[in-house]
Amino acid sequence: MADTLARLLVERAQRQGDELAYTFVTDGEEEQRSLTYGQLAADAATVAGQLARRVAPGARVVLVFEAGLDFLVAFFGCQLAGVAAVPVYPPAPGKPGPGLANLARVVDDCRAEVILTSPTCQPFAAGAADHPRLRDVPWVVTRPAGTGTAAPDPAAPVRPDSLALLQYTSGSTGTPKGVLLRHENLLANLDAMDWFVHRPSTGTVVSWLPMYHDMGLIGTVLYPLYKGMPGYLMSPLHFLHRPLRWLKLITRVGATISGGPSFAYQLCVRRAEAADTEKLDLSSWQVAFNGAEPINPRVLRAFEAAYRPYGLRPATVVGCYGMAEASLLITGAHRQDEPDRVLRVDADQLAAGQVVTVAPDQPGRDLVSSGRPAPGHDVRICDPDTGRQLPEGQVGEIWYLGPSLSSGYWRKPEQTAAAFGATPDTGDGPGPTGFLRTGDLGFLRAGQLYVTGRHKDLLIVRGRNVYPHDVEETVQAVDPRLRSGGGAAVTHVDPLGEGIAVIQEVTARDPEELRRLAGAIRGAVLTVHQVPLAAVHLVAPRSVLKTSSGKIRRSATAAALRAGELTVLHQQIDPIEEGDDNGPAGTG
Repeated sequence: MADTLARLLVERAQRQGDELAYTFVTDGEEEQRSLTYGQLAADAATVAGQLARRVAPGARVVLVFEAGLDFLVAFFGCQLAGVAAVPVYPPAPGKPGPGLANLARVVDDCRAEVILTSPTCQPFAAGAADHPRLRDVPWVVTRPAGTGTAAPDPAAPVRPDSLALLQYTSGSTGTPKGVLLRHENLLANLDAMDWFVHRPSTGTVVSWLPMYHDMGLIGTVLYPLYKGMPGYLMSPLHFLHRPLRWLKLITRVGATISGGPSFAYQLCVRRAEAADTEKLDLSSWQVAFNGAEPINPRVLRAFEAAYRPYGLRPATVVGCYGMAEASLLITGAHRQDEPDRVLRVDADQLAAGQVVTVAPDQPGRDLVSSGRPAPGHDVRICDPDTGRQLPEGQVGEIWYLGPSLSSGYWRKPEQTAAAFGATPDTGDGPGPTGFLRTGDLGFLRAGQLYVTGRHKDLLIVRGRNVYPHDVEETVQAVDPRLRSGGGAAVTHVDPLGEGIAVIQEVTARDPEELRRLAGAIRGAVLTVHQVPLAAVHLVAPRSVLKTSSGKIRRSATAAALRAGELTVLHQQIDPIEEGDDNGPAGTG
């Protein structure tokens, strides 16, 4: 097997040159462009030639492309040239300012030497002149996909330990950082994914996921190349506009592998009664991966119930867990894990760090398994304060070690030292050195990982642990006008102490209705979680900040609220009083 992405592409071109590599559905439905492996290699070699005339191997090259085949050609051109690709989201055409500011930050941080772009995105170069950090970096326009003529060099100066990708994290809990991913890390993770999906000999991948970040780029762009199977891709904007386009494409091409975060399945549940579901046939779908921390069991069940009449088989939707620092996948579930897929536990015991299962008809909290690590990958649960390795059935921080693990963050030695290189205390002495501290909380049971939340997002009220996603789910169940997936439960601080605040998107506008909704939210959280809310902020739709993969950026949303950057429609704020065990009265 090839030991770099460059050699992998060359081998595919040599062995399967006339076979379909990728198809991009340009309008989200019918119109499409395609590349064979031979065409992809030729196009990438042309880009590699452009780069060789400007930069030396090892340089960082930023990619500014709209979703499509041109981005793929540029990415693989970087691999053939032996330079590190640095993908970024392109600026929004109607409002390029924030996108250009983010681009400037990435270019400055990674010390990029070239910005590769497409004819469509080239006009952004004019706006870049206003940013000092972008002014001196040349923009190079690649040729449209399908026009390359160069022959790829199988002896390109690329080694397994060469830097292939500088993946900027999406920043769900802090400032985004550039994760160093080498060819050997990516290939090891692709092999772990292959194990996760049962190493199929044939298949077809469908994806709407952004190509600029780990789940889309590694999971649904690189994996088809790794297996030599076709990949059908569409823009995430086309998916968001009409979510059923995703399921229609699966039907049309007979896809076997596809997936996304929980919100994608949730959007499809909302559209389940649409008239155009009649022609769906999801019987080919073998693995529908659901990547979220944690996975929402209600969404999982609702999706399966809604699309079972259209051929979706039981246990097709399976949980997985991962992050950029581990290339992508850390754990993944299998169909045979179905009996333990959803575990009901005592919520109070879980808040205390202990896992006590209860009967399905008893009050409790449902947790969805994120599967188990692939062979050769190691997951431990450790006390986040002491590093003590915890036994099965106890909640702690998830630590990871394996061949997919990054060597750290670009030019951030202090943050690298804090996150990487941890050593668990096994009780009999130190364990292996070099674990990643993920910052996520969870537990192991029968070898399977159950993610319970993020350590940094954990809310502590009077010494009790409260998981923010539990509060958010309770809030959004109060009324349909409280947008599902559009809320953030965060720490509220006032001079008397800390409590919980909710920032929730709402579609209502009438002041009296907003006041009643805020009161209902307070009552629901107090009833379900036995904790009072210190503040309720009802905000306009699309105010809550999210990462590229749909995760709630809670701390960033709270910061935006404090800075006055959110449109607040109604708020209720109460001071936190010592010894107050009763729900705060709404103040209107």
